[in-house]
Amino acid sequence: MNITTVIDYLNSVHAADPAAVHSLLCNYVPTTLAMEEHPHAVIITLGATGTRAIGMLGVLNGLLTSLELPRVAAKWEVASAPDKPHRFVGFCVAAAECQSFLFTVPVPTTEPKE
Repeated sequence: MNITTVIDYLNSVHAADPAAVHSLLCNYVPTTLAMEEHPHAVIITLGATGTRAIGMLGVLNGLLTSLELPRVAAKWEVASAPDKPHRFVGFCVAAAECQSFLFTVPVPTTEPKE
């Protein structure tokens, strides 16, 4: 398996049901301390509450880093106006030019924990 196969699969699932993938991508659940200490799970901090949480990408990127593959990120089309929502358009390899606007910290390329 290579990262291109992973990206192609994720984008094909998104094409099949964009609303479902968007929902999976944008929902997070609070984590336990054991999850936070997991060597590969990618945990984020949610907004002003400081809640530590994990979502679909955190689980997927944990799997990818455990297999020594690069992480993936969500691609967003930036809204054309402040009152319009950003639009999820697919997945890409996580890098400086392809980071989800949902993350408040840079996505590291080698370190599995955020």
